[in-house]
This record gives sequence, C-alpha cells and structure tokens, in this order.
Amino acid sequence: MIKFPPRTICTLFAPLMVALLMACGKGEEPPPGDAIRITIDPVESLVAVTNELTTHFTEETGIPVEIHLGPRSISERLNLYQQMVGSRASGMDLYLIDVIWIGHFPGQFVDLRDHFSRHVSDFFPAIIENNTLHGELIALPWFTDVGVMYYRRDLLEKYDIAPPETWDDFEAAALTIQEGERAAGNPDFWGFAWQGGPREALTCNLMEWFATHGVGSLFNEDGDFTLDRRRATAALDRAAGWIGHITNPDVLQWIELESVEAFHAGNAAFLRYWSFGWGSLNAPELELAGKIGVMTMPTANGTPSGTLGGWQFALSRSSENQEDALKLLRFLTSENSQRKMARAGFLPTRPKLYEDGSMAEHFEPLKTMLLALDEATLRPSAEYGRNYNAFSTLMQRLVSNRLSGAETSEKTINDITTRASLLLRE
Repeated sequence: MIKFPPRTICTLFAPLMVALLMACGKGEEPPPGDAIRITIDPVESLVAVTNELTTHFTEETGIPVEIHLGPRSISERLNLYQQMVGSRASGMDLYLIDVIWIGHFPGQFVDLRDHFSRHVSDFFPAIIENNTLHGELIALPWFTDVGVMYYRRDLLEKYDIAPPETWDDFEAAALTIQEGERAAGNPDFWGFAWQGGPREALTCNLMEWFATHGVGSLFNEDGDFTLDRRRATAALDRAAGWIGHITNPDVLQWIELESVEAFHAGNAAFLRYWSFGWGSLNAPELELAGKIGVMTMPTANGTPSGTLGGWQFALSRSSENQEDALKLLRFLTSENSQRKMARAGFLPTRPKLYEDGSMAEHFEPLKTMLLALDEATLRPSAEYGRNYNAFSTLMQRLVSNRLSGAETSEKTINDITTRASLLLRE
C-alpha cells in the first residue's frame, strides 16, 4: 500500500464544500484510509509545532497523519466544519474546535470521557466542564488562549514610556509613538492595531471593552440579559474614538490576519491579539524578533480582562479510524506535547505545567499570560448554546454600525439589550 507522508498539509476552502475535501491538491488521489486526518487553525506557528508533533507520532507508531488547514475566519471555519461533520462524508477524524463551539455539534462527536477517564483530572476543571455537553465529554483540551496586548518594546523605550495600565495612558502612549514615528518618516504608522471586521474577533474585542470598563456580568440573577448602560456606552464611545485617531480606519475590515500584518510590517505600536501569537510574533527570522513585549489589557474602572479562548480536539462519530485517532489525541494532549506547545507560545491546559519553573525559561511571558487567564472574561456561549453564533453575529453587526459612525453608542447599547434579550428566549 502506498504511504502518504505524515506531514501532508492541505487547505480547506469553504467554496469547495464537502465534495472536494477528499482531495489534497490538484490531480491527487484521496489519502489512504489509515491516515489520520485532522483540522487545525492556519496559524504559522501552530502549523509548525503540529507538524513537528505529528512527525514524532508517526515515527513512534508508524501511523501517518494528514493536517488540514481551515479558513482563517473563525466564523467561516465554524460554518464549514458544521457542513463537514453534518455530511458524514468528509473523511475527517479529529476536528480542532473553538471553546465556544461545544454546543454546535450535537450528537456528532464521540464521548471521550471513558477513553480518558484516568486523565480528565489532569486538565483545568473549568475547560473540562465547558467541553461537557449533556454529560458527554465532547472534546479534549489542547491549548488554552486569552486576549492580550502586545507592544513594541523598543518603541516604548525610545519614547520613555512604561507599559500603560489604563486606557487613558494607553491612548496617550499610542498617540505619542504614532506622531513620533510619522515625523521620523513612516506616514503609515498607527498607534493601535486590532480586529474591527464583522467576525468573531470583534465580539471578543467587545467583551474585553465591556469587562475593562466595569460592565460586569451580562446577565442578572434571573438569567435575563442586562447591561450597565452607562459603562457599556462609555466603552463603545472609547473604541469608536480610536478609529482615525490612533487606529487605521481600515480596521473596520480587519480580522486577525490584517492586524498582525500591520504590526509585523512595523506600522503599529500596540496590537490586541491572542496569547498564542507570542511564538509567531517573535519568530527568529522576523525583523521585530526580541523587540516585542506583552501585557494584560488596559482598564477603565474594570479588570485587565482579555477574552478567554482555547482549542480542543473532537473525534468525529463518522470516523472510520477511531482507534488510531484516539492514540493521536492522547499523544497531542500529553504533558510532553504540551511542553513543546508552550515553547511555541501555546498555553497548556494542564495546571501542573504552570508550576514548573523550567517552563518560564522557554516561554518568557508565562507569568503575564497566567495573570491574563486569571482575569479572563467569558463569551456567553453557555447561556446561548446553539444560538451563540446568532448572538455573536448580532453583536458584530450592531457594533460595526457604531464603529463606522452610522449609529450612536446609546442607540447601539439599547439595540443590543433588546435584541440579545429576545434571542435568549428563543
């Protein structure tokens, strides 16, 4: 039998849909049945470390692995995976799914609790709880994630600015550096890059703006949707004020890729991004390597709170290769594999590893990331269940209108409160 290389990497294009997912490039035959097919996020550093881990797995077991990259947009990836899993014809074995997707695939994934009964307690209990649906463990945590603020360490030193702790100081620092760098000959320089396009990243930003402005819980004691309207309005006013002031107006179309590209190109002082970006932002071959620092979110009467993220592997019930896929899942989520993941910038889902002093030697910002995790804010995926995507889409549309200047913050907050309340009852 012809063996495909263990490090085969394919891309899943949403327009091709399920009918073409069985091919890996033009003119190639479908992969052999004994290759484990997994989907992952198309982040360069994640692809690299996954490639390394699966190569070791194949060397140890002789079992080939085929890596498929989903669309860069989180929303597009969810839609594509729902079609793939629902069709039961994609041939995928393990899906890498977001922490907020657990309720989107009812009955489609294998209950992993019995397979990992001796190891479940090794992971963060909160993540295991999040990944449990109707008593079934839908997915096993691979790496966790949280929104953080990256900054140009060299530029803060150049302008004698300490990493800012409040939004007021942050805005002043961003503007000072922006004006200085433009005067030095870079007219494309802006103070702050983030994600303002109508995608899931905008919902994550919104949750952070609310949390850092002291909005608090989105639900009252009776479980009804509610907001501290004064603070929520202030949060939106602040964010809208960044555009054209310290943020490129193009941010209204940006997702993670565009914001990172602006930062990589040396055209931003600060970048709101995810903790997993540490490895790719500081890759040795990049000009900015060693010049980037990271901090928790600035605050305004709130907590320095980034949105909690994280990714987990789920095993498709339609997989014809479940035994080997379980072996790979054990390998990828093992303590040794998570150590290697951490060195690439991906936060472990095993609490024990945070107590290991040697970890910090390989992952400089581990302490900062822990502080961010301690203060992390949650998206209301548990409250909305399968309606979470509808909730998030609603937030994106309403907030996009505000950021573009089409609506006021007061009107936007009123609309959010009314429509999110109705959606919660559906």
